[in-house]
Amino acid sequence: MASFCINDAFIKGLSTRAPIGELMAVRGVFAIALMLVLLPWIGLRIGRPERFTWLRAAGEVAVTFAFLSALTVLPLGDVYTLYFAGPLLLTAGAALIFGERVGLGRWAAVVVGFVGVLIVLGLPSGWRLASLLALAAAFLSVSRDLATRWIPASVGSGTVAMLTAICVTLSGAVTVVGGSWVPLAWADVGLCALAALGVTGGYTAFVLALRTGELSFVATFRYSGIPMAMALGFLVWGDVPTLRMLGGALLIMGSGLFIVLQEWGAARARAAEAR
Repeated sequence: MASFCINDAFIKGLSTRAPIGELMAVRGVFAIALMLVLLPWIGLRIGRPERFTWLRAAGEVAVTFAFLSALTVLPLGDVYTLYFAGPLLLTAGAALIFGERVGLGRWAAVVVGFVGVLIVLGLPSGWRLASLLALAAAFLSVSRDLATRWIPASVGSGTVAMLTAICVTLSGAVTVVGGSWVPLAWADVGLCALAALGVTGGYTAFVLALRTGELSFVATFRYSGIPMAMALGFLVWGDVPTLRMLGGALLIMGSGLFIVLQEWGAARARAAEAR
């Protein structure tokens, strides 16, 4: 999560000097090169994608554009807070679309989490387009994650990761075709490379964690991204979270952690019954 935060901080800093699409393209070239080395190293084969892999990649493209567009305007911590409403939406989506059983406790957590989102957004008269873009990224991430569930087990994570990186890179390049490309200084190209190292390192570390521990346990650490992003925003840009932002963030984090821990407990109970 720290690697992901650092990546986003580099992109936020660079966004004042180049369009988001251009940064996605330049960072993507470095990310693809790194993945070609790292994915085989951690045992992830790059194979042939199928239709749901393409659908998942398209979802990632939409999430990236919405998330980074919000990041150019809002503090890093604010974007992370709104984006992490995604797991709450995923719980509701899994119940409504896939018919998964969601108990009363988890539905209550979803409602509390949505209250946290409303607290962060404030009154409708004060809503900003960037805040809605961050929330849109959370909604889009749910579609992306639901599409991920349709990908056959025969398609490896390495294939999904590489196709996603290629699609994000190409989509970013397409947006700056026709004259909006801004020449980058070599120092800025170096920062794009560091951003790529951050996003690739974060993905690699997360995959290694998933291969070592239980999914539900590892998922709890995703929420560490919110306080890390707030701390990084304060150290780099001097962004001080308001009490309203902190209160909403605590509700979103608490609700999300409750849902994850409930799922962890349910999985352990099923495993015990199976024995």
